[in-house]
Amino acid sequence: MAACGGRDTPAMPTTVALIVTASILAYQVVIASLVVCAGVIFGRTGTKWAAIIAALWTLTHVIFPPLMCLQFVTIGGATALSFALAGRHPSKGDGVRAAPGSPPPQSSPRAADARPEPPPGREEAR
Repeated sequence: MAACGGRDTPAMPTTVALIVTASILAYQVVIASLVVCAGVIFGRTGTKWAAIIAALWTLTHVIFPPLMCLQFVTIGGATALSFALAGRHPSKGDGVRAAPGSPPPQSSPRAADARPEPPPGREEAR
């Protein structure tokens, strides 16, 4: 009934209630945004480093196991999303080619029709 000097003790929140708060969800959005932005700016290498740093941060700063699992899921999902985005843009893919079946890059039509210049002093026979 009344514990601790006549005051009612509040009920302990459940694990789900501790994880699903606005501040924790906002923090997960920030972590995911950092990983994806690193991938957009620096390509696949940036994604890898951002994910490694986020995972190390989680291991050293989060002591509540369910929250740690949520954060690892967030990091993994953001890494997968960033890799998928890097696969769509070959220039950001760090040497990763486009998906199989996609058309090869087209060169300009003038470059294919251009002839090499003859060496100086020689005229080209027509």
